[in-house]
Amino acid sequence: MGKGGHFAEEIRKMHQIYEPIVRINPGELRVQDPEWYDTLYASNPTRKDKWPAAAQMVGLDLAAFGTADHVLHGKRRAALSSLFSSRSISNAEPFLREQIQNMLDFFQKHLTSGTVVELRTICVAFATDAVFQHAQNTSMELQHNLERADNWRQTLSEFANVTPLIKQFAWSVALSRKNPLGILKKLQPNMAGLLQTQQ
Repeated sequence: MGKGGHFAEEIRKMHQIYEPIVRINPGELRVQDPEWYDTLYASNPTRKDKWPAAAQMVGLDLAAFGTADHVLHGKRRAALSSLFSSRSISNAEPFLREQIQNMLDFFQKHLTSGTVVELRTICVAFATDAVFQHAQNTSMELQHNLERADNWRQTLSEFANVTPLIKQFAWSVALSRKNPLGILKKLQPNMAGLLQTQQ
């Protein structure tokens, strides 16, 4: 379906032609109907297992994201809930301010020198540094290393591009993980970087 970043546009066209709820493949719906959201996101006791292909696509079967079963996902998600509590977010404010200041300093430096800034790269660097700091108490320091930040952005972009294929061949992620990282680095350096980060 839509090549080269046109997926959202193709979905929009499908909604115009076929109604607000569109089945885009045997296991996936796209919804453009606010009145249906309450049905889609109904709270307990509704049971909704995740589509297995979507759960398996990142190769993290033991993580909450990689869990298809509704009950087991709930248990794994509960283990992460403290990260999203009001208290935790309040406690994150100092390092979030630090990450924001890093980004502002970056913009100021490039504004002063008159150099062009790739906004996608710096925004990915900011988001990644902030999330890593909050979730793992460490930072990838991407805002201080633009080359690494751009490599990481390209890695995420490449993963997004192969996601539809991975959903159809979920076993390919497990196969990639079984290959030595050195071989994967030669064949697919960006994907190797993503797997290395997961480890």
